[in-house]
Amino acid sequence: MRYWQQTRFANPAILPAMAEDKIAWIRARLAAAGRPQKLIGEIIGRDPGVVSRIMAGTRRLTIDEWDKIQAYFEGAPAAEPERTADAELSMPIYGSARGGLDGDFIDTQNPIGWRPVPPWMAGVANPAAIRISGESMEPRYFNGELLWADPSKPVRRKDFVLLEFKDGRGLVKRYLGPKGEAIEVEQLNPARRLSVPKGELRRVVRIAGTLEE
Repeated sequence: MRYWQQTRFANPAILPAMAEDKIAWIRARLAAAGRPQKLIGEIIGRDPGVVSRIMAGTRRLTIDEWDKIQAYFEGAPAAEPERTADAELSMPIYGSARGGLDGDFIDTQNPIGWRPVPPWMAGVANPAAIRISGESMEPRYFNGELLWADPSKPVRRKDFVLLEFKDGRGLVKRYLGPKGEAIEVEQLNPARRLSVPKGELRRVVRIAGTLEE
């Protein structure tokens, strides 16, 4: 998996698109300003360990983080909030709402934004995009990454899924299968198995892929 994200730039001709170029660009700006690497943590609100992984290329920058770094060094405006629904934006984006087990729960009742339905999802009933929150599913999915959930696809063992709880919370985990009155799932970082009572769940939806921004 290549550590890359498409993003928004004030002047795309002079700013990098690949993660390696972004890191080199950041290093050059730090050197020119005579500032230490810890400045990046102050800009994006991350601890030194996360910044070290970003600079080593083992942890991808999210769009929001890159926007903040770009705005700091270039004086460019930060990205606009995701737009609300209109005739062409019919696919809800669900994101973090409040803290929970091993990271933030996803609020599956109140969209943080809307986007067009991708052509390959035309005809799928109730598709949704999920903004990953936290680092519990790295290195498969990264904080800030945008996934899409397809309710029409059957859930199989080892699939990545969105667990939708009856109280509106959601978690992205890997599905392992039923076990008595619960289902077993796992997270990747740190590696851990979790048992979730079936009675607490509204449904389990298969994660079908990632979405470009």
